[in-house]
Amino acid sequence: MTPVATQELHCASLKSNATEAICTPYQGKVSACSAYDSCWAASEAAAANNYNTAVSISNNLKTQWNALKRIECLLDVLAKSGDQTAALTECIQKSHSTDALTIVKPPVTAKLGSFLQAISLQAIA
Repeated sequence: MTPVATQELHCASLKSNATEAICTPYQGKVSACSAYDSCWAASEAAAANNYNTAVSISNNLKTQWNALKRIECLLDVLAKSGDQTAALTECIQKSHSTDALTIVKPPVTAKLGSFLQAISLQAIA
C-alpha cells in the first residue's frame, strides 16, 4: 500500500469515528427535539380546541340555565292568586347567576425550548 493510500485509509477511519462520536448523537438529539416540537404543537392545538369546545358548551348551558330559571319563575307567578303584574315584572327583570358555569382556562406548562437548545448546543461543542 502506498503512503497516500495508507493516509487516506487513516483519514477515513478518523472521519468515521468522528461521525459516530459527534454527528450520530447530535442527529438523535435533533430528531428528538423535532419530535418534541411536533408533539408540543399538536398538544397545544388540541388543548385550544378542547378549551373552545368547553366554552361553547358552557355558553349553551348558561342560556339553558337562564331559560329554566325564567320558566320556574313564571310558573311561580301563575300559581299566585290575585294581581300577578308586579310578580311578572319582577320575574322578567330577575337576573340569575351563571358564575358556576364559567370555564376557567387552565395554566399552560411552559415549553422546554431553552433546555432542548442547550442539549443541541452541547452536542456541537
